[in-house]
Amino acid sequence: LRWRQHGGRAAERPGALRPTLAAAMVRQAGSPPGLLLDPCCGSGTLLAEAIGAGWSAQGSDIDPGAVRTARRNVPQARVGAGDVRDIDRPDHSVDACVSNLPFGQRFEIEGDATAWLRAALGEMARVTRPGGRVVILAPAVPRAAVPPGLRQTRSHRLRLLGTWTRLWCYDNRPSAGR
Repeated sequence: LRWRQHGGRAAERPGALRPTLAAAMVRQAGSPPGLLLDPCCGSGTLLAEAIGAGWSAQGSDIDPGAVRTARRNVPQARVGAGDVRDIDRPDHSVDACVSNLPFGQRFEIEGDATAWLRAALGEMARVTRPGGRVVILAPAVPRAAVPPGLRQTRSHRLRLLGTWTRLWCYDNRPSAGR
């Protein structure tokens, strides 16, 4: 709630998610309690909203500056360095993954965007328990980037800071072979 008032975050970063949108994304993750992971946590807005909603929250980011900022903004969350394409967690160890993925505009992604997104979603699906949710913010998610275990349940188009993007919601239903 403090972030929604005029005081703002303890530390700011460019491209930080608006708290109201973060709260809506966390709500799409389902009902707490449980562990919510944001593997591209940036300034920690999703982590703060998750904790406020009753989740335990963990975050990671590939950018050391983002890790420092998130730790400062959300000291109640466990935050460390990490790449969304190689999440350092056991299979099916979180109840939900919720993340504002890099759009390739303010923060660049390495290589082909579809391949990057396929790797990111594959890891998010791997660490999310069966029946858990994966919720992401991204302008487009090509069908080729979605792993077989993720089933899209809804998608909401929205305009964020002058850019059209979309909120994507998936249920994790891993195949028997995974």
